[in-house]
Parts: sequence; structure tokens; C-alpha cells
Amino acid sequence: MTISPFSLRSAKGFTLMELVVVMAIIAILAAIAIPSYGAYTRKAHRADAQQFMMDMALRQGEILIDSRSYATAEEMADLLPVPDSISRYYTITSEASTEPTGFVITATAIGNQVDDGDLTLSNTGVKTPSDKW
Repeated sequence: MTISPFSLRSAKGFTLMELVVVMAIIAILAAIAIPSYGAYTRKAHRADAQQFMMDMALRQGEILIDSRSYATAEEMADLLPVPDSISRYYTITSEASTEPTGFVITATAIGNQVDDGDLTLSNTGVKTPSDKW
């Protein structure tokens, strides 16, 4: 019995060329999607930190009304602890000053968030960097 060349064509499966084309398409899609996903997650983590900083500023305003001075960093840490979802990406600190009376909340980026940069918020509402808020 001889095997004809036409019987090999009817074999089921993929050719090497088809597999290479599929792998190339997957590689192109991954090259586009992975950086976009990274930028999206950095933006989401930044938004979480900004919201927490605004909550801290609101809390500082309430404390100012009650005690006529802003809370120290230790008092703020006790009153409003930083959630784990934020502390994985930012180190949040609050510094109160007496002369002149005010505070500055700083979110220092750590880990993968470092590319996004640090954030600050003062009692006067000044937010830096302004293009990130």
C-alpha cells in the first residue's frame, strides 16, 4: 500500500506557519495591552490615595474646629489609619505646623507606583503635582 501525497493534506492539525502567525498576533496584542494595564492600575492606585488624602484633610478640618489646632502625625495615624490597599503603593504622612497653623499631607510612592510620583495636599488646598489631581 502506498501513501499518496494527497492523503497527508487531509490530516487534521495546524501547520507551523499558522502557529507562528497566531503567536505573532498574541505577542502584538500583549505588547499593547500590558503597558496599558499598568498605566490603568497606577491611575487607580493614585485615585485611591488622593481620596484618602482628601478624607484626611476633611478630618484635619474637623479636628481644627474642635481643638483649635491640627492633629499631629501620631494623632492622625490613630484617628485615620491608612488602609492596606493604599499602604502597598503609598506611604502617607501628615505634618502639622503651628507657625503658621497648617498641615501638609504627603503620599510618597513606593513599589511599582514610583513611576507615578509623589502627591501632596496642604490645608490651603494646594495640590502637587497639579497635573496628577
